[in-house]
Amino acid sequence: MDRLSADKRKKIRRGFLLAMVFMLLWVLASVVNAFFPKRSMSVSERRALAGFPRITIARLLDGRFEADFEEYAKDQIMGRDALVALDAAVSRGTGNVLSSGVWIGKDGWLIEDPEIWAGGEAPSALLGVNRLAADWGYDVTLAVIPEAAEILYEKLPWASDGKKLAERSRASWEALLSEHLGPGVRAADVTEALRSAAESGAQDGKDRAKELYYHTDHHWTMEGARISLPVILGAMGEQAGSYRLLKVCSDFQGTLASVSGVHGVKDEIYVAMPQGREEEPVIVRVDGEEGVRTSVYSMEGLRSSDPYTVFMGGNYGRFTVTTGESGKGKLLVLKDSYFNCLLPMLLENYSEITVVDPRYFDGDPKLLLLSMQGADVLVLYSRATFLTDQSLERLVPEREQ
Repeated sequence: MDRLSADKRKKIRRGFLLAMVFMLLWVLASVVNAFFPKRSMSVSERRALAGFPRITIARLLDGRFEADFEEYAKDQIMGRDALVALDAAVSRGTGNVLSSGVWIGKDGWLIEDPEIWAGGEAPSALLGVNRLAADWGYDVTLAVIPEAAEILYEKLPWASDGKKLAERSRASWEALLSEHLGPGVRAADVTEALRSAAESGAQDGKDRAKELYYHTDHHWTMEGARISLPVILGAMGEQAGSYRLLKVCSDFQGTLASVSGVHGVKDEIYVAMPQGREEEPVIVRVDGEEGVRTSVYSMEGLRSSDPYTVFMGGNYGRFTVTTGESGKGKLLVLKDSYFNCLLPMLLENYSEITVVDPRYFDGDPKLLLLSMQGADVLVLYSRATFLTDQSLERLVPEREQ
């Protein structure tokens, strides 16, 4: 009996000692992390990181401080990038092929799990688009680009049931347009053009210039935009020109590599140049910047941490491109970053193109919409952004009669 009690006491002491060691390590890590340099931006993920949340009685009582502090702790933990990569490696070792919402597919493909409309009310962005036509009288072309999971479902891992996932995504989108697309809005559906290109064998990996989406990033490629160009311009009553692709980067790794922690493949970035003719002369004025630019490409972006910013240098609230095509019409574009690589292939069709990203626009929406009366309107978004964005509806207020 005494021996049993002694063994029991020994186990209790051992457990207590292990608990103390764990607590000591936890406290030490917390202290070190508290003094570890904090970052405002994640270069690899290309997004702002959460800062220490503001402390108020109201925020403490309603739980906002706790929620914000959790985000702060996740974003600012030391060695965060290494921990993400370690988590991805462990997940793959245990057979998990979905990491932080990214499918780890075949042949090095990283494909975002698609956003799918669940039915019911129309998403906020579509309400804004409908209002643009109904309240403001614009003739609107809506081009919402399907996600890679819908076009390249053969590249998804078996666990995703890729073909059914693609079919569900497609059916949901068609139902949304059927139920909620307003009069005066013309849908330019590029799905068939992209899917035909994928099925034709261009996606076999032998010619990287012909790939429609990046392996490591959520954007479509310049080839994806080039394939879609005739469909989009055709819906707007315009003819598409012909363009050749020029490789400008061969070591791009995008946001999906950063989010998933999988860095096995590097992408190539191509730009579009007019086929058989000189590049269009342009003047680009960016709101908030002094002076002008003379190209819609930013070669400095290729030397930055995000080579994708070769397209206009990134995202801006508003900028205007004046082309050499005098006598042609004006175009207003409301967009997300998917539009950036399409812009160079629109220059010969319009004399002036005003590009607005509602997520960053801080001007007067009514003044903008009144000033662009008579212009063609193109709304171009990725499917994922369009289904979740709130800023486009805010940009298009109800018009006072």
